[in-house]
Amino acid sequence: MTHKLLIAAIFGMSLNAVAQDEVGTSESPFVEPRATSDYKPSVGVKLGMANPEGSFNSGLGYGVEAAYQPYLPFGLGAELSGQVNEGKGLQAPLTRTMLLAKGMYNFGGTLPVIRNSYVGGALGPVWDNINSQSSVELGAGPQLGFDIPIGALEGAYTLGANATYLFISGEKADSLTASAVVKRWF
Repeated sequence: MTHKLLIAAIFGMSLNAVAQDEVGTSESPFVEPRATSDYKPSVGVKLGMANPEGSFNSGLGYGVEAAYQPYLPFGLGAELSGQVNEGKGLQAPLTRTMLLAKGMYNFGGTLPVIRNSYVGGALGPVWDNINSQSSVELGAGPQLGFDIPIGALEGAYTLGANATYLFISGEKADSLTASAVVKRWF
């Protein structure tokens, strides 16, 4: 339950920050949808903490992703990621692998951080291995993140963060993952 409250608070704060944009002080963070010939493809590596609900401790979350923008300001991508969590007490450890399709809305404007932020969702199969017993379930949930340009090659690399809360079908543990993300843009 605490994970659900945390993710709701994160999304609430991000929407509140967007809503505080005063007229005349900056460009709107909401980008007008339009066709583009610059698809902004990217590949990224993520590393962070994965915190499943229930009988598991926080553990390592890791992954790779690829994305592009077929129609501004919307992005599509795929992520292959995993997590390893020790069990609490006598609970066996959890090893989870996820293959997620992702959709994102990318903000714009001139407000720092907000202009490089996105909200979206993820959906795909989740493979759990607990005590050598494997199962496949469906995972779906919201995500929130940002990508800040770094280095001398403006726009070629970004450093950011991503938070994803996955609701897992069946009786498997839902999971909150917070990761640092490094991306290469082409």
